[in-house]
Amino acid sequence: MLSTRRLARLGLCLFICALGCASQRPLVQTQTFGPSPGGGYPFKRIAVMPFFPDPSLARDAANANRGPLEEDWAIAATVSRAVSMALVDRGAIVTPPSEMELSFQGEGVATPRLDAKAAAALASRNFRVDAVLLGTVTRWRDRSGERAGSERPASVAFRVSLHKAPDGERLWQAIFDETQPTVSANLFRVSRYPGRGTRWLSAAELARFGASEVAESLLGPKVELAPEP
Repeated sequence: MLSTRRLARLGLCLFICALGCASQRPLVQTQTFGPSPGGGYPFKRIAVMPFFPDPSLARDAANANRGPLEEDWAIAATVSRAVSMALVDRGAIVTPPSEMELSFQGEGVATPRLDAKAAAALASRNFRVDAVLLGTVTRWRDRSGERAGSERPASVAFRVSLHKAPDGERLWQAIFDETQPTVSANLFRVSRYPGRGTRWLSAAELARFGASEVAESLLGPKVELAPEP
């Protein structure tokens, strides 16, 4: 017969294991369409298009049918820059969104943020890349309060898709959709966040974290430079 103390310990272990299993939903949901899985693509030259702010960023009924506002475009730009930097950190040679936009402007056309074929053709022609990455930001809610105490946590969602250049064939896509949980609600998940759950992230911080997770899903872990002798 197990003692009461041993039963209590066993129950605690089972509870912790259950929490761990419940937190195993990946931070990034991915789907592969091409021949190689995420993390195994040979593409090292990637162009990142300026991201598109989805109409769902307008959450209130009064603005449900409006187009993106200036602040929405700024949010999309923030996320696309974060993804570009995260790809660079993992060894990719990246053509950033600003250069893609300037290139389209130089050809006298509006930037087709959601047109994979047009983006892949221009990126291949002007920058000789292997693939182009398109993205859409679907949610951006900043925290309410300070980093040490927030009444409402940050919440960010965006999706990206990778397309082969120059034909625009879709190869891979990923979705990051995250609202920062409390430590008590999900210790295992929060421990992966910057600060390991010791503070509340801003929406910008959460977006950078999401960009890093997306880049790792595609290209593998961050490239660590060896120290100089």
